[in-house]
Amino acid sequence: MVSVIIPAHNAEKTIERAVVSAAQLLPDSEIIVVENGSEDATQAVVKKLQKEIRNLILIFSDSGVSKARNAGLACASGEWILFLDADDYLEKEAGPVLNKCAADRSADLWLFGHHAGSRERSVTDGGQEEIYPAGRITEARVRMLHDPTRYMQVWGKLFQHSIIRKENLKFDEQLTLSEDSDFTLRYTRFCKKICFSPCVMYHYSVDNVSAMRQYDGTKAQRYVRAMQETGKKMEGEEDEIRDAFRRYVLMHMNIAMVREIFAEGNRSSAAQKREQMAALAGTDVFAEAIADTKAGECRNLRMLPILFLKKHLYRPAALIYRARVRQNARRQIRG
Repeated sequence: MVSVIIPAHNAEKTIERAVVSAAQLLPDSEIIVVENGSEDATQAVVKKLQKEIRNLILIFSDSGVSKARNAGLACASGEWILFLDADDYLEKEAGPVLNKCAADRSADLWLFGHHAGSRERSVTDGGQEEIYPAGRITEARVRMLHDPTRYMQVWGKLFQHSIIRKENLKFDEQLTLSEDSDFTLRYTRFCKKICFSPCVMYHYSVDNVSAMRQYDGTKAQRYVRAMQETGKKMEGEEDEIRDAFRRYVLMHMNIAMVREIFAEGNRSSAAQKREQMAALAGTDVFAEAIADTKAGECRNLRMLPILFLKKHLYRPAALIYRARVRQNARRQIRG
C-alpha cells in the first residue's frame, strides 16, 4: 500500500537504519532509495541491504533533495507516499497505527507526530485523532500554515499517490529551503479529508537540526526566494488561505532571523546584525507581510518581534531573536 521514498546523499552511516525501520514497520511496502550524488559508500550499503530486503529498490538522480524526491515519485507504485530522510527513521511502535491509517482510503492526508532527540512533538493537542472532512479543509490548511515547523514538512505524513499523479505535483527543484512546505501547501489544495493522528511515528535526527542552524551566509536570501516562489502559486486560493500564508511568511522570516542573522556562526557585530535584520525585514515579501499585520495579532511570543519590526524597534526585536538562538542551543544540547 505504501511507497517509502528515501533520498540518500552521503548517507553511508545512517541509510541502513532508515531502510530497516521502514522494512520492519511496513513489510508490504516498497522502499525506494534515491541515491543522489553521494561520494561515500551509500550505494554499496544499499546494494548489500537489497540482498536481505526483497522490497528495496535503488534508483539514482542528480544531486538535490527535490530532484531525488521527484525521481522517487516517478518510480513509486504504492497507493500512499511516505517520505523518509536518510538520517531519520520510523518509530517501531507506530507500526499498527500506520498500517491502520494506510488502510483508510477515505483520507487524503495523514499527519503524525515526531521525536527530535528526546523531545516529542505531537500534531494533535488533545491526544485524540482529529479529522477535517471536506467542509473543514480550509480550517485544517490554515492551522498548518500558522505553525509550519509543526505541520508542513513532507516527512511524518502519508500522501495519497493518486492525488499527486492526477494533479502532476512535483517538488520545486529551484528551491533549496522550504521545498517541503511548498509541496505540502500545494498538495492540501486538492484534499477532501485531512487527518491528524496522535501517533508519534517519525524520529527526526538532531544532526539535521545542527545542519539547518549552522550559519552559511546564504539562508536568509534562500528563505526570501522560497517565500516569493510559493507566493506566486497562491493565485486562486481563497482569502482565508492567503491571509494564513501571510502568517506563514512571517514565521519563516522569524526562522531566517534565528538561523541566519542571529545565528552563533554569524560573526557580525550586534549593530551589524540589527542592520541585517532591518534589511531582511525590508525585502518585498517580508515587508508586505509585516505591513498587512495588525498590532492586535502580535500578542504571543512568536509574533512579538513582528510588532517591534513593524514599529522599527530593532533593539527589542534583536533581543528576542538572540534569546531564541540561546533557547534552541540549550534544547539541542539536551537532545
